Amino acid sequence: MKYVKKDYFGTTKDLNQVYKFTIFNNRGTEVDIINYGATVTSFRINNDFGELDDIILGYDNLKDYEDGDKFFGATIGRCANRISKSSFRLNDKVYILKNNEGENHLHGGNNGFHRRIWDYEIKERGVCFTYVSEDMEEGYPGRCTLNVEYTLTDENELYIDYTGKTTKDTVLNPTNHCYFNLNGHNSGTILKHSLIVNADNYTPIDSYSIPTGEICEVDGTPFDLRKPKIVNEVINKKHKQISYGKGLDHNFCINKDKNVLRLGAILESDNKERKLLVYTTLPGIQVYTGNNIGTENGKDNNIYKNHYGICLETQYYPNSINIPGFESPILKAGDIYSSRTIYKVE
Repeated sequence: MKYVKKDYFGTTKDLNQVYKFTIFNNRGTEVDIINYGATVTSFRINNDFGELDDIILGYDNLKDYEDGDKFFGATIGRCANRISKSSFRLNDKVYILKNNEGENHLHGGNNGFHRRIWDYEIKERGVCFTYVSEDMEEGYPGRCTLNVEYTLTDENELYIDYTGKTTKDTVLNPTNHCYFNLNGHNSGTILKHSLIVNADNYTPIDSYSIPTGEICEVDGTPFDLRKPKIVNEVINKKHKQISYGKGLDHNFCINKDKNVLRLGAILESDNKERKLLVYTTLPGIQVYTGNNIGTENGKDNNIYKNHYGICLETQYYPNSINIPGFESPILKAGDIYSSRTIYKVE
């Protein structure tokens, strides 16, 4: 069986051709990824009626991915999440980044990895995408090469393997920005989904969604998700942190165990018929309940609104380059960055 199909997807405004790669498995699951932003555009799973439910938000055409600002399904880099005041010090030098969220830097800048054309290599069960980010692109030092390899198994696991290298010491903290709705992308909100996050601690934020530098216990807070909680009940709690994020938009510190690959979160659909398990080698997971989607024209003429999808973004902690107590996202010249994230659907 041939597990990967390549199709033309569109042409960018600056006349680059973009391709869609559909990865199949032996259970009928299909994942679509385009080489614009190494972006996952569809994740189709069989339902009880023998039909395919697409469980991530996205667009039908390339123009909307170019114009959109919600990062639907994209590979984020060089650095996921926020860097305060769009700057950091590395090797006694201050680097100034592009500020694209007030005075702060978000998800690699306006022209981060999510807006780049990636090279590609088709593998037996997936696709490996490669992007070379030139020295000082968006303000980051070093010529940085990142490979993102997607593999779909017959257990409905989407492996995302990242490997990177750089010519100068730099910050590298990529993630994937899929918005999941386990009822189907066209089914309304995720507010009745249930969520477990395997974390005893989280990193509080200020009113600009920048971590304060604290690592706080989840005990006695809305962030205690160690047992399943309904999303709507969590984000309607009266708590300063919930008001800052307009819902959940927080990093959780994944509990460590003897395994390198750790369970980060479990998301379950309204009817409990579908479950998503997130595994990662990274120390944190950003839970974002789609609080700022607004109104977006999505796939199949569907309108997406706030809370129509939830992101589970594996990462180093936000702003970790500026907070000494957080695990460092620095990649040194000559070293290799490596991480793995798995989205498994049951």
